[in-house]
Amino acid sequence: MKKGLCIIMILLVVLASPLFADETFTTDVNMSVSGYLLHGFLDPSSDTLRDTTAVDNALGKDGVDLYYTIRTNQPAGMLVYAEITPFQRQTDEASGQVTIAIASVTVNGKEIAPTSASEIGAEGQSSVVTNGTLVTATKSVYPLIDFDSVYGTTEYTYVIHITADQQQVAEAPPGQYLSSVTMSLTYKD
Repeated sequence: MKKGLCIIMILLVVLASPLFADETFTTDVNMSVSGYLLHGFLDPSSDTLRDTTAVDNALGKDGVDLYYTIRTNQPAGMLVYAEITPFQRQTDEASGQVTIAIASVTVNGKEIAPTSASEIGAEGQSSVVTNGTLVTATKSVYPLIDFDSVYGTTEYTYVIHITADQQQVAEAPPGQYLSSVTMSLTYKD
């Protein structure tokens, strides 16, 4: 009985297939690729972008390198700025404030001069809480990068080199010093 049922099912499928032979099925597939813009500090050892990075021995005579990367698949004209505070000694209020100026900033070997913060609409002061004390330092704004991206996945990596004023380093009391670098992107008009 089961063999007879299977044979009847196969015959029905074979006999029914010519009925649907003239039917055509179409499917429209709409796909899109989202636009993206990623930027951050590149960790060269793992090729990953990070929101923050910490660099040791930044007061050395050779300075430090920060690898800043932009990944995008959209064409755009952009300007990249960095707000950089002088190095500040991390100490309690009783021992007094000591700062060490930024001597130079370069991007891919080209020296960049700071711009007045008011010229790009940024505040000229930066406040940091250090050991429970509010410390205010003047920051400098550096117009680091002016670029135009193209269609397709592109990646732009820049080496930002920061050097502290070595005369001030030699005269500064021992301690831990901290400088902050804040990156910002703006579209060109």
